[in-house]
Amino acid sequence: MTDEKEIFEAAVMGEECELWLKSTIGQHVLRQRAEAEKKVMEAFRRADPGDTKAIAALQRALDAANTGVQWLVDAVHIGRQYEQILSAEKESSYE
Repeated sequence: MTDEKEIFEAAVMGEECELWLKSTIGQHVLRQRAEAEKKVMEAFRRADPGDTKAIAALQRALDAANTGVQWLVDAVHIGRQYEQILSAEKESSYE
């Protein structure tokens, strides 16, 4: 089981990731990712279905565009879950 310190640290990290994603640089990264994703999808539409190397390269490019941001989004979701755990533990300690 995850101890209270780990839960608290994950909750804090989730909040920090959420704030970063809402920041100017976070918004810039999200726009850049969306633009990269759009370009890759356009290239997919034009790709020769028989060119498996080109399709594999496009898949890797799409994964690369999404991976870093997805880690941050996952951290936000985990942080929110752990905030709920901490809140529930705090409430139960008052009862």
